[in-house]
Amino acid sequence: MDSAREALADLDVAGILTFQLKRAPDAERRHIILEILGSLGESDTLKLQFAESGVPEALSEMIQGLQGGSDPHDLCSIKIASNLIVSLLLGGEWCNCKIRGSGASGTAQIVVSLSVFHLCACDDM
Repeated sequence: MDSAREALADLDVAGILTFQLKRAPDAERRHIILEILGSLGESDTLKLQFAESGVPEALSEMIQGLQGGSDPHDLCSIKIASNLIVSLLLGGEWCNCKIRGSGASGTAQIVVSLSVFHLCACDDM
């Protein structure tokens, strides 16, 4: 898996996945894209690429669009997206600077305000 992540780092996988996330037509497709982002986000190189490619902003927009709903799939998407944002925020000083410098100032506030969604029963789905 590590070698696959390294190979993907040479591509604009973050841009492609961000584009797909923005146009995901339903919760199932959104969930799959979020899971891929989460898995690939374990690579430091891809974390940096995600931060530079606007992934935190796309996740923030998605969270804002789903906020206030009660659909369990949407709540799980919020949980996965907020976990990924937290992972990027904790990704190291280089990643943190990229996120802060990209205009994602509200991202951390959104994650904190949505922390209650970490209690959703996504694992039961």
